Amino acid sequence: MSFGYSYMLLFTTGAGFKNSKYVAQSEEPTTFNGFVRGSNPCVLMMFFIDKILSFLVIVLPILISVAFLTLAERKIMAGVQQRIGPNSVGFFGLMQPMADGLKLLLKETVIPTNANTFSFVFAPILTLLLSLCG
Repeated sequence: MSFGYSYMLLFTTGAGFKNSKYVAQSEEPTTFNGFVRGSNPCVLMMFFIDKILSFLVIVLPILISVAFLTLAERKIMAGVQQRIGPNSVGFFGLMQPMADGLKLLLKETVIPTNANTFSFVFAPILTLLLSLCG
């Protein structure tokens, strides 16, 4: 039983809802996440594009703000230490966060030859998951 069908069952319990549009007409619901089964693939593609775009609208401003807050932190720390901060990339160092992100993306993953590859890759993932759990 899917969520949509159980949601529809809530409306079928009362006597006033028997002729309502919310009453389930069959055992299985005819929709899946708002789409009629057997619908056009373009509709499903637009659904995924909408979800991806809404995700990017939320995540990209957060990533950009974190990048520039890191730049501000570096500038403040350079001022406290009486030295020149990051100013070599772009105008007043404004392209430094983009250079840092590009460096992170292009960084080579080094796995030692004598190490157990599974343990070397899985240990940080396990540590992260355990720290998030409790």
